[in-house]
Parts: sequence; C-alpha cells; structure tokens
Amino acid sequence: MKNFTLCILFIATVCNSLAQELVYFPGFETINVHQKYQYVTSNLFRTYVNADTTYQVILPEKLVSNTVYTESLDQTKANAQKNNCTYYILADMSAIGNLLIVNMKMYETNGGEKIWSDMMKADELEDLDLVIQLLANAIVSKEAALQSGDIYTVTQHESNELKKRNATNSTGITLGGGTSFASSIKHKGMSGFAISNSFDSRDFILDLMVRFYFGDDITTSGIGMNILVPFTENDRSLFAGAGMIYSGTTLDIEIDEETIELDNSGLELEGHFGVILNRLSSVQLRATVSPTITLYEVNNEVISGLRFSLTANF
Repeated sequence: MKNFTLCILFIATVCNSLAQELVYFPGFETINVHQKYQYVTSNLFRTYVNADTTYQVILPEKLVSNTVYTESLDQTKANAQKNNCTYYILADMSAIGNLLIVNMKMYETNGGEKIWSDMMKADELEDLDLVIQLLANAIVSKEAALQSGDIYTVTQHESNELKKRNATNSTGITLGGGTSFASSIKHKGMSGFAISNSFDSRDFILDLMVRFYFGDDITTSGIGMNILVPFTENDRSLFAGAGMIYSGTTLDIEIDEETIELDNSGLELEGHFGVILNRLSSVQLRATVSPTITLYEVNNEVISGLRFSLTANF
C-alpha cells in the first residue's frame, strides 16, 4: 500500500510538471544597477512564477552570483528551443537616480510573437521584492502588474498618488439622470448634476455633496453625505453604500387643466450600488445606481425614485 501511494504521488508530480509550460528567462539585464541584483532578482522572479504552477521558469546555468550574465537575442531563442520552452522572456532593470524601472516582455519561442509585456517603477530598493512579485503575478494573470495587486501592495512610487489623495480631499463632479415613482405627475424623468467633496480612507469613501435634478414635472435638490464601501482592495472594485440627504422636492401637478406647484422638504435616504474605476489614479471614475426615498410627503405621497450617475473625482 505504501508503494502504491508513493507511485500515485510520483505520477501526480510528473503530470503537474508536464502541465506547466516552460518559459526560458536569461535573467534581468542590469543597466546602471549593481550586478549583484541580476542573480538575486532573476531567481526571485523564478520562485514567484513557479509557485503558481502555470509556468515553470528555466534560468541559464551560467547565471551565477557576483558575475554579469548576458546573451544575444539569437542565443536566447536558441536556448529556449534547446530547453523545449514554449516562451522566452526579455527583461531589463535600469536606474535613473533613485528611480528603478523594471521592464519585461514575453514572446512565443516559435514565431517570436509578443504575448505579454509590463513595466513597473520603484522609488527605493526595498520595493524590488514587491515589484518582482507583482510582475510574476501579472505574467500568470495577463493583467497589468499594478492591477494584479491591491491598494495595500503597491510600490512606494505607485502609491504616491493614492497617499496624496488620502491626505487631501478630492473634488467630484457627477452627471446623472433618473426617474421618479411619484404617481401624481405625468412626466417622471429627470436629469441633473452634483458636486462633492470626497475622502478615501481605503476601507470606505465618504462623500459630502450637493445635488440638483430637474424634470418637466419634478425638481429636487439636496445637501448631505454618502458612505461607500468597496468590495475589494483592487484598482477596480464594485461598491455599495448609503446616504442621508436634506432635500426639497417640487411637483408640478395638473388639476382641472391647471398646473399647480406642491413642495415639501425633509430627510431623504439613498442607496448606492456601482463600480469604481482607476481607484489608484489621480482621476477616479464611478458609475452608480441609486434608489431613493423621502421621509416626507408631497401631495400626500412619499417620493421615491431611481437615479443613474457617472462621477469623476480629481
């Protein structure tokens, strides 16, 4: 029984290794970077990629510590074919002052077609491990390296914009439209805009806003706040939230072929569901669907509705 179990484990290991596509990587070309980082970062990249089991990275035997290894493009292609690798990677690591730039590209061995490329920057050497890890994740997911991480695992360079936005309020401009469910008006559609002051604490987003919506038979305006909770920590994320607004609503109601205006004001509750785009960027976009309901009545009915909006924060 013990021999049978070992045999099964051996077969599983072999099958897993066969399922991995081989990728030849001649190591990082170092430009204005100390030679010792070539060996360390190249092996670190191999470790991160191989841990996912999608690809198995093959390094040249002559890539050793304390020496600089280089080979031509033709040699890289030949070594990839020699090692039966489906792909090969070309990568370089350069330094401009304190700024580190890591650039990677992956090609098909047969045909030479580029199937993936990415680039990341770091402000300090301590970020190199994170940069290599994000690039290794990206080569598997085929997403941009920054998107394959989250807002807590960006490099010092990539996090500068997020830190700036966290330290200062951003301004948002919203354009939207919607419909009212008020039964006493004929034309229920409306459109409008809002201006907001937004604070992103990473765990939630707080908006202080003023809004105005206009329609043929309804006008509403208000001032209040919303709290939005992103579902993930990624650069793109779904979110849900709620808000409380002090609003005023005016209805134009036809009675005996005459139009009269009825209005009231008070508290209004809002729900928010949508998606955030470019959360790590200096310009953030949100698409939102918002059901609303007033806690007051106009013409003896509570006014509810549904709005759709697009917000740009900068």
